[in-house]
Amino acid sequence: MPKLKSKHFTSDYFKPLRAYTDNELPEIVNLLLKDKKLIKLLIKEKTSTWSNFKKAYLFWFFPIAPIIFKLKIKYKFYNINKIYEFQEKFIAPYMKRMIHNTIDNLSNSGLENLSKDYLFLSNHRDIVVDPALVNYVLHQHLNNTAYIAIGDNLLQEDFISHLMRMNKSFIVPRGYIGTLKEKYNKLSLLSEYIKSLRENNQSIWIAQREGRSKDGIDKTSDSVLKMISLAYNKNIETTLNETRIIPVSISYEYDPCDTLKAKELWHIKAYGKYEKKEYEDIDSIKKGIIGRKGNVHISFCNLIEPNYSDLNTLIVKIDQEIINSFYLMPTHISAYRYICKQDNLQNLQDILPYKYDENILDSKEKLLIERCDILENEEQKRIFFQIYANPVFSWLKLNKK
Repeated sequence: MPKLKSKHFTSDYFKPLRAYTDNELPEIVNLLLKDKKLIKLLIKEKTSTWSNFKKAYLFWFFPIAPIIFKLKIKYKFYNINKIYEFQEKFIAPYMKRMIHNTIDNLSNSGLENLSKDYLFLSNHRDIVVDPALVNYVLHQHLNNTAYIAIGDNLLQEDFISHLMRMNKSFIVPRGYIGTLKEKYNKLSLLSEYIKSLRENNQSIWIAQREGRSKDGIDKTSDSVLKMISLAYNKNIETTLNETRIIPVSISYEYDPCDTLKAKELWHIKAYGKYEKKEYEDIDSIKKGIIGRKGNVHISFCNLIEPNYSDLNTLIVKIDQEIINSFYLMPTHISAYRYICKQDNLQNLQDILPYKYDENILDSKEKLLIERCDILENEEQKRIFFQIYANPVFSWLKLNKK
């Protein structure tokens, strides 16, 4: 495929995958108003929390419910004419409620070193919450947000695609996308779009690998970096110089989808594969949003200098940054102690970057045992604890302890 000419990131040339623009908002809002599945979902969510007394009156509510929720959508988007207004008036308040209801303390490090726009290459634990929290922190401290790369496998309904792309998300093709030539063309278009965003000083959030790290091991995929570098003639040094990559390491005290991940990993180990049920990703999104997370820490790592021409060496450097910056929570240490059958962590305490109170570790271990009690067998429970323990194993391996 010939090298694409640089185009503005809002160009129709990128329309199949790009985020929506300000002038497209009225059209998209009208599409949301006409989306019967969205209206049906809103009604279901609203009535699912009703008391039995209220449910007795559903027979008269359902005929007028679509009208009510269409008016509600119109009200929500009243006077929202720009993408930043959508994020400011719609997304930010929702994020504040989510953080208040599900996170004990949201902390960050390295943010004080940021001065410009960057390509944030992040570890990946949660489908939606990871980039949402990064953007929330960026908005709070720098009054800016990043564009978000999201897999097309998550856009199973039109209204989800619309809402995501209104929130500065762009589409990454996943799974089967045709012949090798068609795949290359689509990835080249995506790479050119990323290049156009960076040329226009727009920050980007992209996961270090395709899909979440379900086993708790953070590893950068070479395919991600190869895709990004396509528009730069596959030159790694030029890619690093022009994209300005900063690794990001996100740590959750509790993973709302931990038992789901344990079941999936066990199923793959037992049967060789795992086929997701319809809307399973949507259920994971919902659980990740409303589930308790405890403490959450976001580490903005050091800028990757353009001193690498070898892809494998670059990957090692990015992984080092993410693993070393990962904030090891008491749940991670408790799980490591449980896996290794260690009652006394004195030797480990001497080499880890933080100190941990034994009583707190005991209480976290009991809580983890309670969380995995719903799992079907001991092997699933072992995998559950391994998910939490793996960041400790990764840190120890990297630091040769």
